[in-house]
Amino acid sequence: EIQDEITPEPKAFSPNGDGYNDELTIKFKLSKPNYIANVRIFDSIGRQVRFLVKNQSLAQEGSWLWDGKSESGQRLNIGIYIILVEIFDQEGHTETFKKTCTLTDRLE
Repeated sequence: EIQDEITPEPKAFSPNGDGYNDELTIKFKLSKPNYIANVRIFDSIGRQVRFLVKNQSLAQEGSWLWDGKSESGQRLNIGIYIILVEIFDQEGHTETFKKTCTLTDRLE
């Protein structure tokens, strides 16, 4: 039986436009298709900074991209962020995943 998986890659990303790890890829692999997903990003003290995906129908595998920006399009501060993925199906089964990532930048 396939386990539902959510995997953010890379663990640390730096959206500074240098072409290296500028986006976070949130990969998913699910046991069946037709789940609905919500993906929200929170800062380290629990404030929601981005509602990345709202009620999106999913295939069994895929991914979302986060550019390190807030809901208003501003680049967020360096730090640890929590990715909250909620999936649910037509029968009312739900699963919640919490993952972390680090938004960083190169030091001058």
